[in-house]
Amino acid sequence: MTLCIDTETTVIDSIDESIREVFEMMADAVLVREGERCRVTNNQYKIDAATNGISVVMGLTGGLKGSVSLSMSDEAAMRWATALIDHQASEIDETVLDAIGELGNMVVGGAKRRLSDFALKMSLPSVIRVGVDGIAFPQSGSSIAVGYQYAGSTITVLTALQAHC
Repeated sequence: MTLCIDTETTVIDSIDESIREVFEMMADAVLVREGERCRVTNNQYKIDAATNGISVVMGLTGGLKGSVSLSMSDEAAMRWATALIDHQASEIDETVLDAIGELGNMVVGGAKRRLSDFALKMSLPSVIRVGVDGIAFPQSGSSIAVGYQYAGSTITVLTALQAHC
């Protein structure tokens, strides 16, 4: 089952507000949304590993169930780590991975706070390297992809949640 339109809009808007708030507060950056949200109907979202090579995935349960992922280039991930904790890196290292995990915590935690009526619980972040096949979700329904410009590349937020309407 997919989200009903009002719930879907509420969820996407909550994530949008949260990611913008996190980047403004923590990185002094204003994210620019790329176009409209895109529905992914086969639960597999193709991500170009060259431009979005790292992802953080957070699970949610409660009134909604599923996951939210943020995918970005290595360069954007390293820039985030520099902005967050002043960590300079020329390649992805453990500190950058930890910073990306914390980005997932902050964005999904902010959305969870905004969606308090759903009594959500969130998982620990899983930071993964994206392969050539992209990201696939094992549940039925559809996912919503939204892109944002940051550090000269795109951060893609993929939301795959289900609820009863």
